[in-house]
Amino acid sequence: MSSPIEIMKNAYLEDYKGSLTELIAQSEMEAIQSTPQPEMDVASTPQQQQMGLTQGPPRPMAFPNAGGQNFNTMGMDYPIDINGYDNSGDLVQSYRGVEPGVDNLPMGEEVDTVIENPTEYRFGGQVKNASKDLSLSQKIERYKKNRYK
Repeated sequence: MSSPIEIMKNAYLEDYKGSLTELIAQSEMEAIQSTPQPEMDVASTPQQQQMGLTQGPPRPMAFPNAGGQNFNTMGMDYPIDINGYDNSGDLVQSYRGVEPGVDNLPMGEEVDTVIENPTEYRFGGQVKNASKDLSLSQKIERYKKNRYK
């Protein structure tokens, strides 16, 4: 990604007449979209659902048909975001930055699928995640696209 100064210099050299703010925002969006998304595991068996994200490196995990279940972060080593989607793919329940050791987070009866994501922190603060504002079907499509590259 080019720095804002480099973008402004190039715009000046090319006698660009548009908005510099839009050029900088476009460069930032291209950098976010080109960042590879981690693979998403699917917890389809009761054993996988019980283990959740307690094993292996931090990664996203989907829990299909999870309506009415309570979720927890027992045995985890890092905070996670927990999002519950109804069968239309609409977000109906959300917990952000849930610390390890929390028990019994109700998801509600409307929830069909739950997706857990490691809360994204890096040096300098929280990183914006381009996929957080996507619908469930868009997240699944992005996952399939990245998985079969």
